[in-house]
Amino acid sequence: MAFYSFTAKLAFFFALLVSVVSATTVRVCNEFADEIHLSWDVNVPSMYKPQDKTLYNTQCTNEDLAANWGGAIFVGLVPNGLDVGDWRNHDTKVELTVGGYENFDFFDVDQEKGASVPVVISVGDMHGGCPVDKLPSCPVEWQMRHVASGPVVQCRNDQTAQAQAFFEGDCPNTYVRFDDIQTKVATVPQQMSVRVGTA
Repeated sequence: MAFYSFTAKLAFFFALLVSVVSATTVRVCNEFADEIHLSWDVNVPSMYKPQDKTLYNTQCTNEDLAANWGGAIFVGLVPNGLDVGDWRNHDTKVELTVGGYENFDFFDVDQEKGASVPVVISVGDMHGGCPVDKLPSCPVEWQMRHVASGPVVQCRNDQTAQAQAFFEGDCPNTYVRFDDIQTKVATVPQQMSVRVGTA
């Protein structure tokens, strides 16, 4: 994987690869599955919202974000736009704020409602996220299939103590409950990598 020598805020290196190659450009590359679906959300309705996309293996896209942009990318294995309602809430969620408080960037991987793909964020020796694919070990009662006979595409977090232990077990640096703020990464502008894929 290439590192970018721009004034990088972050570089998301998943097997679904996302890189911020300047203060306002986010680069997303799929290196995880045959097909990945991205659904964007914004904290303020008037903010620019990137278009939802399907990325095929090795395909990339760039998004330009304004200063003080805040929102999330829902990363899923099946279509996950707003039109699917609650369904996308159980995909792996990458939250980010560009140039926020004191010009810091804030990032975290959120599995509070569930996960679909593994994601890791790294900035220097700070790390967040989860390099473990939770789908193969997901208990039957939390498994979600896009179609009844299809493969498991989401593992839902029902917020029980058992579910929180499951999601935190291999992945102590993910956001798994509503008050789990210690997993949020704050950094001054510098290159950051986020890798979506297994270790």
